[in-house]
Amino acid sequence: MNTLKKLAVGAAIASVLVGGAGVASAQSGGPGGRPGGQPDQRMRGMVVGVLKQVDGQALMISTAGIGGMQAFMPNPGADNRAFPNPIPGSGNQPGAPGQAKKTPAPVATPNAPPQQRPPIAPPQREVRVTTNVSTTYLIPGKTAATLADLKAGDRVAVLLSAESDQNALIAKSVAVMPAPAAVQLGGKVSGVSASGFTLSGPRNAPQQQIKIVAGTRFVSAGDPAATISSLQNDDQVMVIAKPMGEQVFEAQLILSKADKRDAGFSGLVVNVSGSTFTLWQMNGSALTVDASKAIFQQGNDLSGSISDIQVGMMVRVIGARDGDKVNAQIVQPGPAVAGKGAAPGVMRMRK
Repeated sequence: MNTLKKLAVGAAIASVLVGGAGVASAQSGGPGGRPGGQPDQRMRGMVVGVLKQVDGQALMISTAGIGGMQAFMPNPGADNRAFPNPIPGSGNQPGAPGQAKKTPAPVATPNAPPQQRPPIAPPQREVRVTTNVSTTYLIPGKTAATLADLKAGDRVAVLLSAESDQNALIAKSVAVMPAPAAVQLGGKVSGVSASGFTLSGPRNAPQQQIKIVAGTRFVSAGDPAATISSLQNDDQVMVIAKPMGEQVFEAQLILSKADKRDAGFSGLVVNVSGSTFTLWQMNGSALTVDASKAIFQQGNDLSGSISDIQVGMMVRVIGARDGDKVNAQIVQPGPAVAGKGAAPGVMRMRK
């Protein structure tokens, strides 16, 4: 490959893969609150979670670890962006190459008390929200829903009333959300057995029970011969799973060692032939990817095939490399950067 072509490939890929691609997983959680379901002055706007109990006119809502749903309770005047969790393979965990932020050392001041880092509040576990005669209810399939139509286990979003204060959260409207078909989870494994394991997420997130079933697929990045019996306690994994109840999930895919450096490849597809495609990487190298035994993953959907891979598309591959060849275990299609559907302003590659 000549120098001009290498530069063109590098520019096209760099414009899309800013910071690199990774295997994403999702953990639920939210801003901290007071224990025992007590309201917090920071809670405003909306609460999202699983309905634990209907107590008269009050709703007890669990907002942590509910299968891909996250509590959203913005704090006026504060940074209200999402609270991303470190996830295997995503590059946003502490200490990840190219991602760590250096904090300057504090300057010592004579007679000044030592500086302490503010404590990190644990994820909100339970929130008590009060309904009243003005509260409206939105439930799929019901035209005139009432409080009586709510039941424990429902996934709900509660729009808080302006009347809410630090002593009481008042529900303006309650909407029942459909359960997701699948969610992504990430964390450390413990209690491994033939039937499942416990998954512990970051930042004090509640533990989740993962069930292993006949249809569960297992991938150890870079090791196509590995089986689910290779899974060990303390392994970091990414799991795509179907919610079966609060903190209980049925695994569809378990990916171990997702952050293994020599098992991840990102690049531009320049040729597809049968179940094989050619991948040009940003460093100017070309790889031949055998995807005949690969799982094609798009978000939480594992039903893809080689037909989803098109010339001009960015892809992420997890697999075992042998010289210029890669035996793909997981293929994650990305956006097109050339031809139909290419993003405006992105350099288009010519044959």
